[in-house]
Amino acid sequence: MLWLIVSDALSMCVSTYLSILIRIGPEDTNRYISMKFLPLAITIGIFVSLFYLNGLYETRRFSGYFRVFARTVAAVLIGMFFVSFVFYAKFSLAIGRGVFVMYAFFATIFVSLPRMLYILTAKKKVLDKRVVIAGTGEIARDVINLIKKYPSVLYRIVGIVRESVQKGNDSGIDGHETLGNIDDIKDIVTKRRVDAIIVTTLEPERQRVLKNLRACRYRGVEIIDIVSLYEEMELYVPLKYIDDEWLFSSIANYPSFHVKKIKRFMDIVGALAGLIFTFPICLIAMPLIKLNSKGPIFYKQKRSGKYGRPFRVIKFRSMYHHAERGMNGPVWSDEEDDRITRIGKWMRRTRIDEIPQLINVLLGYMSLIGPRPERPAFVKELSQKIPFYPERLNVQPGLSGWAQINYPYASTTEQSKKKLQYDLYYIKHVSFFLDCLIVIRTLKIVFFGGGR
Repeated sequence: MLWLIVSDALSMCVSTYLSILIRIGPEDTNRYISMKFLPLAITIGIFVSLFYLNGLYETRRFSGYFRVFARTVAAVLIGMFFVSFVFYAKFSLAIGRGVFVMYAFFATIFVSLPRMLYILTAKKKVLDKRVVIAGTGEIARDVINLIKKYPSVLYRIVGIVRESVQKGNDSGIDGHETLGNIDDIKDIVTKRRVDAIIVTTLEPERQRVLKNLRACRYRGVEIIDIVSLYEEMELYVPLKYIDDEWLFSSIANYPSFHVKKIKRFMDIVGALAGLIFTFPICLIAMPLIKLNSKGPIFYKQKRSGKYGRPFRVIKFRSMYHHAERGMNGPVWSDEEDDRITRIGKWMRRTRIDEIPQLINVLLGYMSLIGPRPERPAFVKELSQKIPFYPERLNVQPGLSGWAQINYPYASTTEQSKKKLQYDLYYIKHVSFFLDCLIVIRTLKIVFFGGGR
């Protein structure tokens, strides 16, 4: 993703220079750029943001030339409309129409080109990483299916290596031949020009396999475990392949002191800014809630915070008052829940009902980004049914999060299990960049749909 952002920024700069050069001439190009530097810089930022919102940085999902080109054209057209609306409202910032049209043309070409080349290399397998799978069990089959699912990730399976002479057979898996056993791995790596080895073995063979792979690692061959492969390709941590050893080595010490301080500072700034900018929306939502159904405007509910400490989450009421009266304890909500009011459905879809949670962020009970805070009854139930579920309580719950933007609302145990995999990914990879990415994708959901 980062290389594409850098490529797009450079493409925008080249497009800017060429369009001005052709339209105005070489004598006045530098003077024009200095005069219009601010609107030109803002335009580049707007276009890059629209490329992201239109999925042009998700290389895993690049599936064809036409689709990528169509997405680029759509993003450029939307960008032209948006920039025109913003800048021509203040004429002093306006970019010349001729320059702007040529800029859009060059941007479409230069932004599409690297993506076309990426798809071409994926199809021709020019830059593929040549990998060997160490292991012959069901995990090896999972790896093969995973790589088939994302052909644009540029992995090419050279073959399979048995854990031992006794295990596995020479017939291979899904058409991939067996190259030998783990004791022959050094010769296989040299002969087949292997770039990486994906380890799929379990105990008791695992330690012996890793010992054999150590020599390959010293020769520059990348060793990839199954969990890391899932993290790279599916962007979550697969629960079925982790254990306590993985847990303590990967996420036991989250977060560092500096991460906590920076994250808290960003929470305060972001929550204050959010309350200010959404205040007009709140002024519209509050009377609509009262007009639509009887009851209070705000709804407070007990949730489990960090380390399981209970707190009251504040939301705009999206259900009828006393919606759980007569029910035997807390119940899951779903899209067809008849307890949700008409205004409530709209607020949930746009996430407006969650705006008051910014107050929880200011008070320190929540963060802007983190796992969704659940009700104590659900936490107790899910902790008994799902391994490692309490791990999500070791971090501050969030208004939005990696699980929230990658998976729909969970209303069953199985769905909660899948969301936990995304939560564990976030806990392991938490960073300022990842938080910013989640904020941007959350805004995309709010403005273009997809939320609940």
